[in-house]
Amino acid sequence: MTQLSSKNALTIVEHAPATVPCPYGAIPVEQRLNTYLPLSAGGTDYLTDTASWLAVQDGAAPSQQQRVDPTPRHARNGRDLAAYVHHDVLYEAYLNACIWLVDNNAPLNPGNPYNSSRNQTGFGTFGSPHVKALLAEVATRALKAVWFQKWFVHRCLRPEEFGGLVHVTKTHQASYPLHPDVLNSQAVAEVFERNGSYLMPHAFPEGCPLHPKPRKRVRGLTRPFSRGPRKSLRPESSAAAASAVGSVPYCVKFTSRNSAIQ
Repeated sequence: MTQLSSKNALTIVEHAPATVPCPYGAIPVEQRLNTYLPLSAGGTDYLTDTASWLAVQDGAAPSQQQRVDPTPRHARNGRDLAAYVHHDVLYEAYLNACIWLVDNNAPLNPGNPYNSSRNQTGFGTFGSPHVKALLAEVATRALKAVWFQKWFVHRCLRPEEFGGLVHVTKTHQASYPLHPDVLNSQAVAEVFERNGSYLMPHAFPEGCPLHPKPRKRVRGLTRPFSRGPRKSLRPESSAAAASAVGSVPYCVKFTSRNSAIQ
């Protein structure tokens, strides 16, 4: 009963300005990122040579420093998103979305008991503070669950380790039962053409974190508390200038299974 309703949320999103600061109380927070330089501007893909890859696998500290873009920018590509999740509070994006929706009067779930009250409103129960606090509560419970799954159940191979299996198999140093769709993929061929190895390029010099990937679980559990329209947002034209320093209005199409709204 504490979740935000999708009713009228579509209208709120459609009329949002192109650049919206996230309001933390009386403090408007700029949403441009301190991101990393792209390859075209002197940025680096890491762990593409066997020496640095093996050193990180053996627990050594990274030998290279991250190359930070001196100009804050709006997120425009995968490297920018990687920079965001490299430093964010785990449920930060979902909390920001929740704060923005609440401050823009997105309606609460129709089952909220205070919706029909003439002389009461929700606050500590079924109100704005309750919704926002639940996001943190759900996030910490999700972390505990996924931590157990990682270390006591699945022990999934990390991405750069899988890249190592691809590299030694493709270079005939060893043989692992990898699927031909991986070994013969265009992506693997392009990685070798660019870097001279089949090791998976990384945005971080330390490679993937040792902890599990909890974001998908946290996203899935926090979404009901700050849910806007159950539709996908698909840009129909450029969403931001190529520099991503500023942004420009763009046309979006909200699509669902049964309808499309231009």
